[in-house]
Amino acid sequence: MTKKAGNTDKNLEKLFSKGMSFYGAEDYVSAFDYVSKAAEAGHIDAQFILGGMYSDGEGLEQDYVQALTWYRKAADVGQVDAQFCLGVMYHDGDGVKQDYAQALSWYRKAAEAGHDDAQCVLGGMYLDGDGVEQDYAQAFSWYQKAAEAGQIDAQGILGSMYDNGEGVEQDYAQAFSWYRKASEAGHIVAQFNLGFMYQDGAGIEQDLDQAFYWYQKAAEAGQADAQCSLGYMYQNGEGVEQDDAQALSWYRKAANAGQVDAQYHLGIMYENGNRVKQDIEQALYWYRKAAETGHTEAQHKIKLAATRRNDKKAQTAREELESLPLSELKDMAEEFGVEFTDSKSDLIDRLIGWTARNEDEKPKKKRGKKSVDK
Repeated sequence: MTKKAGNTDKNLEKLFSKGMSFYGAEDYVSAFDYVSKAAEAGHIDAQFILGGMYSDGEGLEQDYVQALTWYRKAADVGQVDAQFCLGVMYHDGDGVKQDYAQALSWYRKAAEAGHDDAQCVLGGMYLDGDGVEQDYAQAFSWYQKAAEAGQIDAQGILGSMYDNGEGVEQDYAQAFSWYRKASEAGHIVAQFNLGFMYQDGAGIEQDLDQAFYWYQKAAEAGQADAQCSLGYMYQNGEGVEQDDAQALSWYRKAANAGQVDAQYHLGIMYENGNRVKQDIEQALYWYRKAAETGHTEAQHKIKLAATRRNDKKAQTAREELESLPLSELKDMAEEFGVEFTDSKSDLIDRLIGWTARNEDEKPKKKRGKKSVDK
């Protein structure tokens, strides 16, 4: 009997191994055939893989209910990856009614067994109060476990918690250390934060070259805050030769991604005509974008830029009106109901005042009727 059981186990393992070879070759249809047989025969890892195939629709139609079923089979007998994935499904409400208590329970099982992604997600739930009472100390504890196991997201967040003194005493040296670990592994938010520490000299010696280096890494990977900071460094010649064209380019990338400080700075560049044709309307567009999210300086700039726009319009109108003879100015004044005298400069002032009050009907040069070919 023992020999038969051993042979059965070996055959089951061969079945699973064959399925995984097809899986590795991305032949998911063949993989499903072997993995599903192994899973139905009780192979725990096969049950987990089968759950993933149903979840991602690999070799078959996506089916969250089936995914949940197979993850649960594996999770119930201690398969930690399945426990984590089951937690994710309850967390997101995929194939099951969203249930934070169940998510927390499965994350915790996996986390206590050393699953670093589960430890990181569990830390996030405590940090944000997501389905559980907010608890920075618990968040820090779980992030620390995951970070020490090499989980990159946890390393970046642990740096932030040290940086801000959340769940632990503020410690810039520790913040720098964890930001650096995560940054070197490619974590773009950590790269931005590391760049900020170098630029600001927070807890370390200020180093603008290093600040520029880390901002550039994160910016090129699409991190909007870093793109804005890179724009600022180019604009002010910090850690790099001053270059308004590069500043404009990076501000624009960040502004289009919704970064409010970049929207504000882009507005300034359009208002002042820095490396771009002066355009008060574009300036106002970006100021309004930033102001919508509460950017106080942008809110002030809207009023100033609008005044500047109106002043510019008034100047253009004055130059146009000054080119007209007094008789034509009088005709315009009469048409628009503007009181006038024989003083040309006084009449121009009155017409400009009328224009400011009646934006929809601006006085224009009179022109002859357009000829029509017959």
